[in-house]
Amino acid sequence: MSKQPPGAPPPPVVGVPRGRLRFRSAAVVLGCVAAGRFDAFFDLRLNSWDLAAGKLLIEEAGGIVTRMDGTPARVEATSLLTGGPAMHAWLLKTLSA
Repeated sequence: MSKQPPGAPPPPVVGVPRGRLRFRSAAVVLGCVAAGRFDAFFDLRLNSWDLAAGKLLIEEAGGIVTRMDGTPARVEATSLLTGGPAMHAWLLKTLSA
C-alpha cells in the first residue's frame, strides 16, 4: 500500500475524488456486500462490532475480507477491504497503486 499521511483520504477508485456513499452502519453495508447488492466495501476505520457479523456473512457467501494491506482481517482490525474474489483483487491492486 502506498504511504499516505495519517488521516489522508484514500486514492480515488472511481472517477470522482472523495465521492463515496456513506451509511450509518458498516454492518448494513457488509450485509449488502454479502447479499451481492454491493460489489465491494472498504473503510480505514471500522469498529469491531460492525466487522464481526459482516465478516462472517461475507466469508460464508464466498467473499474475501482483509485489511487494506491485504493481510487477513481480524475482529480487532480497524481497516477493511472486502468483496468477491475478482473485485477484491482489483480493488486491492487499485488502492495499493
